[in-house]
Amino acid sequence: MATLTEAFLREVQAQATVAPSMSVGAHSREIQSVLAFIENEPAAGKLCRDIDRIFRVSNWLLDPVCLQKFIQLVGEAEFWMLVKERGVELERIIESDEKSPDFKLKSDAAVAPRFEVKTLSVKGGDINIAGMSESSFEAQLSLSQQISEGKCFATAITEAAPHGHITDGKNTTAIIRNLIDKTCNNLKTGQYTDGPTCLVLNLMLIDGYYDGSTNLRPIVFGWPDGWSVRSGAYWNLAFGQTEHLVFGLSEFEGKPGIEGKLERQGVLAANKDIAAMLLVVHPSGESPLIYGLMREADEDSWQEEKRELAEAFFKLVEKNWNDDLDTNGWCLFNLTNGGQS
Repeated sequence: MATLTEAFLREVQAQATVAPSMSVGAHSREIQSVLAFIENEPAAGKLCRDIDRIFRVSNWLLDPVCLQKFIQLVGEAEFWMLVKERGVELERIIESDEKSPDFKLKSDAAVAPRFEVKTLSVKGGDINIAGMSESSFEAQLSLSQQISEGKCFATAITEAAPHGHITDGKNTTAIIRNLIDKTCNNLKTGQYTDGPTCLVLNLMLIDGYYDGSTNLRPIVFGWPDGWSVRSGAYWNLAFGQTEHLVFGLSEFEGKPGIEGKLERQGVLAANKDIAAMLLVVHPSGESPLIYGLMREADEDSWQEEKRELAEAFFKLVEKNWNDDLDTNGWCLFNLTNGGQS
C-alpha cells in the first residue's frame, strides 16, 4: 500500500503536463514533510484517514473542492508538526457537537491553553482555485501547440491571484482587507471562551507579497528603496482600525504613497476572547516560520495566571512577534532587504 507521500507525488506527476498547481508546487517540500509527520504521529489517525479519502477521488488535484480541503488539512497538521519540532507538546481535542479548538497544550493545569487552526483559502475560495487551474491548463495547452509547431522555445503565462483582482495602486489595502475578511469569516462563536485560546492562521495559500517579520510592524520602512514606506499586513490584520491610513509602495518618486483608509477592524482588536494570534508563514526558499501577535495590555496576566500560554507562545515564535504598541519592532527584519528593518 502506497504511503501518503507516494500517493501525493503520483498525483502531482500525473497532472504535471495537464494543469500543474502552482500552490501545491510552491510548497511541495513542506507538504511531503507534513504527510510523513501525519503517518508517523499516532494521534493523527483521523487526519490520515481524511487525506486518504481525498486521494481516492479521481484527479483530486484538479478538483478545487478536494484541493482546498487537502490544503486545509495539511495546514492544520503543519502547525502541529512545527510546534512539536520546537519542543511544545499538544493534544488533539476530539471533535464533538460542541464547538471547540483543534489542540490544547499538554498540561496538568485545570484549563490548558488552546489553539484553533485555520488555513485561509484564496479570495473566492474554490471558484478562484478553479480559475487558476483553468489558467494553468490553458498554458500547458499553449506549450504543447507551440512544440507541435516546431518552435525551439515554447513560452506561456499562467496567473495566480490569491488575493483576487487588485485595483492598481491598492495592493496593500486589498491584501490586508482580504486577510481580515477571510479570518473573520472563519471565526466561530464559542471556540475561544473555555480557556486562553490562540487563533492560528496558516497562510500557505495566501502568504503576503513580502518576506520578513517586519510585516508584524504597523509601518515597514526601507524596502525596496530607502524612502519606501508601507503598512505592515500582519500587524494590521490583528490591530488595524477602520480610520487607519494604508501606506502602499509607490511605483515612482512623487506618486502618492497613501492608498486610502483601511475600513476594517483588526481581528485581535475586534475579538477580545482571542488570547493571541499565531501565523504560519512560508518565506520564499526558507523553512516555514511561526509569527506571533499579542496585546501589550495582556502582558501582566501572561506573567501570572497565563504563564503557560506565554511560555508556549514565545517558544514557538522566538523573536518573531510584536504587539499593538510595536514593542518588539526594533528587532524585526526584512528577508528581502538583507536583514535590515
